[in-house]
Amino acid sequence: MPNNIIMADAKSTKPNPHNLPSAYTEYEYIEASGTQYINTGYAPTADTEIIATTQRTTGQSYNASDWGTTPTPKAYTAGSYWTWGSANDKTSNFYTPDYPFGPLTARVNIQGVYDLLNNKVVAFGTVTWATGDNPVFLFARNNNGSADRYCKVKIFYWAAFENGIKMVEFVPAKRNSDNILGMYETVSGAFFTNAGTGSFTGGELV
Repeated sequence: MPNNIIMADAKSTKPNPHNLPSAYTEYEYIEASGTQYINTGYAPTADTEIIATTQRTTGQSYNASDWGTTPTPKAYTAGSYWTWGSANDKTSNFYTPDYPFGPLTARVNIQGVYDLLNNKVVAFGTVTWATGDNPVFLFARNNNGSADRYCKVKIFYWAAFENGIKMVEFVPAKRNSDNILGMYETVSGAFFTNAGTGSFTGGELV
């Protein structure tokens, strides 16, 4: 996994700085209250591998989507969206380990889901991307172009790779010119803002 998301310990989420352009300020995470989302513009392929760090907040429905997409056929064989689990809020149709409240960094590819912080497989052989998927939404699911399954969640990092090549990398940031929070995409140099309603809140500065 990329060095810039290796955590200091299992309780740490603060990444190494990504050295963003001076027009942006990097944040530890941005948080959605359940009405915000970001369209990444990235559609998975059969070779896609995702590395993401997320943390749900309280009062969250099990079927909300930290990030996801749903084409026809579905992007995943065990449910059409991706969602994390926790001690009191776990998925019923993807995997069901009891995780303590706290962030989870995972690698998601065709072989399954691997917990990078605790070094264990949490879902084996359940992830299959479909050619022609819709672009992934963050903080919600892309349901054929419309956002649904909004999630109250913090996203610290989200990146997609194909055959080891980084396709997109989303880093929480503030655009200094107008103080808008969003995700800076390091490959293209584009800044992605909220496509829903309300505003993101931010964590600590990196």
